Amino acid sequence: MPKRLRRTPPSVVGLLLLGPPLLGCKRDETTDRVAPWRATADETASARERAPFALSVSADSKLRFSLPAPKASPQGELAGLEGTVETDLFDLAQTRGTLAFPLERVRIHADDLGPDEGRTTEALRWLGLGSLSKTRERDRLARLEISSLRRVRPLRPAQGEILRDERGSDALGRRVHAEAIGHLVIRGLGVDVELPVTLDFFYRSLEGTPPTPTRVVARLDSPLRVPLVEHDIGPRDESGIGDASALPLLGTSVGKTALVEGTLELLPAVR
Repeated sequence: MPKRLRRTPPSVVGLLLLGPPLLGCKRDETTDRVAPWRATADETASARERAPFALSVSADSKLRFSLPAPKASPQGELAGLEGTVETDLFDLAQTRGTLAFPLERVRIHADDLGPDEGRTTEALRWLGLGSLSKTRERDRLARLEISSLRRVRPLRPAQGEILRDERGSDALGRRVHAEAIGHLVIRGLGVDVELPVTLDFFYRSLEGTPPTPTRVVARLDSPLRVPLVEHDIGPRDESGIGDASALPLLGTSVGKTALVEGTLELLPAVR
């Protein structure tokens, strides 16, 4: 006679099926959720807040430069700067953008007496912008293409060193130190550059995640060195042809390397 199978009591079956919760086993909290799920308020805000923050160069921004040499040290300014920079206010390392200025806006100064028209005309010839030259339109602009910031301290500007607005207003300020990585293009010839910079962020309020600055002041901590030979800058006539008779000026009365310094003011871009 075949053996009769023992039936498991229903109460035992239920215990086995419901065992993990009843026996105190915990759910694996590390398991990732599988879409779709309802986003939390924090997640929705985070996606919105991480959108790139765009800044435009103020029309009042100017940079100074000098060309130190044994017999003279010509000095001047670069005006007409423009451009837009995008950054992440949670991580300034994610900064990129392009700054540009028209080379015809270069001005050479006569000591402290303001622009020297004669020397400015000569400088424009050296840049290939003589009255009879046929410079390509793209070579009339100098560009600084910023690809990122590194050695940023701290990454979030709102956590930077506290400072007051230089204008004496009630604005709150935070200071960040960084190194800008980019590519400088003049007369169609480009070189890689690394620029130590100080970035001052000014706010009306530090509320919000992250707080939104009303302006940013970027200062070069050390001069940007621009060797003239790397960008084919040198003595030329009005047609843009090299002038060998003026070559002795280079390195004696005009420095072989331009030193660029100064500050830029950046304002929130109008979208």
